[in-house]
Order: sequence, then structure tokens, then C-alpha cells
Amino acid sequence: MKIHYINILLFALPLNILEHNKRNHNSTTYHISNTKPTKPHRSLCECELYAPANYDSVPQMKEVMNNFNKQAQRRFQEYDDRIIEKRKQCKEQCAKEIQKIILKDKLEKQMEEQLTTLETKIGTDDIPTCICEKSVADKTEKVCLNCGKTMGAVAPSWGLLSGLGYAGWSQYIPIAIAKASSDAGIKAAIKGVKGIWAQKMLVWLLLMLRILQMLMQPLQLVL
Repeated sequence: MKIHYINILLFALPLNILEHNKRNHNSTTYHISNTKPTKPHRSLCECELYAPANYDSVPQMKEVMNNFNKQAQRRFQEYDDRIIEKRKQCKEQCAKEIQKIILKDKLEKQMEEQLTTLETKIGTDDIPTCICEKSVADKTEKVCLNCGKTMGAVAPSWGLLSGLGYAGWSQYIPIAIAKASSDAGIKAAIKGVKGIWAQKMLVWLLLMLRILQMLMQPLQLVL
């Protein structure tokens, strides 16, 4: 029985469908016209593209154009401001680079001038004379020492060989030599002399005078 009930129910569904389709087969639907006015549809192909009447006559199109012009003007203004700022930065950078180049050239010229002024040419005239003078002084000092040695060695033998010659020589020696040979005269003479060479010569002369004075003392006693 249950199976028959299910079959009956399943068979009722297609019957209802068929009945519904049969009812709607000859039915006509009547469309109610809309009384509200609709906006006319326009396509660009039906009008001139660049005619001013297509844009000026419609307020919405005017608003769109005004917004576009404002945005474009604002962007162009920002672009001009950026260009001006970039040009200013580039100008400042170029000025700094030019100043650096000028300063570098100036420093190079100053260095070249200083090098040219400090450049030295080594020659015979540039050699300091103190070395030569020192060598000459050393040579003369050595010669004088040799002379003193020879005089110190020869004078006693000469006095022993010829006493008469010493006696005659002592008569012609002035009294000023004995005064100059004193210690006070030696100190005064050394203080008055400024140069080293003159001091050495004076010491040598005074030494010779002292030697002669010592040699003349026994002769004066004999006489």
C-alpha cells in the first residue's frame, strides 16, 4: 500500500505541471505603459563628436568638464611648482660646484707660486761659506801651532849658540812689549778682540812674546 501511495503522489506532480502549462498556453499578457518620462538615450555615432552643442547644452557634461579642467589645472600647477623647485636646487648645486672649481684652481695657483718661489738651484754660490771659512781657520790654526812648536824648539838652541845675538836683540826690544806681555795687558787685549781668528792670533803673539821675555831674563842678569 505504501508503494502505491508513493506512486500516486509522484504521478500527481506531472499532472499539475501539465495542467498549469495548458492553462497558460492561450493566455495573453497586457503590458501597462509607464507614464513617467524617460531620459532620451544618445550615442556618439548619432551626433557630431566635436560640436559644442553636445557639451554646452547638458549641465552634467559641463560639470564633468569643469571637474576635469580643475584637476588638470591643479596637476599642471603642481608640476610647475616641482619644476621650479628642481631648477632652484640644480642652480644651487651648480653654483656650489662652480665655487669648488674656482677655489680649487685658486689653491693650485697659490701652490704653484709658492713652489716656484721656494724652488732652489744648487750651485757653487749656494754653498754656505762657513764650512770654507772653518776649514781655512783650522788650517791656519794648525800652521800657527806648527810655527809655535818650531819656535819653541829652535829659540833655546839659538840662544845657546849665539848669546851675543840675544843681547843685541834685547837692546832693540821696546818697553811696550814687556808691558803688553803682562797678565792685565793680555786680558785687556783678549776682551777687545771680537773675532775668533783675531783672538787666536793674539794668543799666539802673546805666547811668543812671553817666550821671548823668558829667554831674555837670563841675558839681562848676565849683562
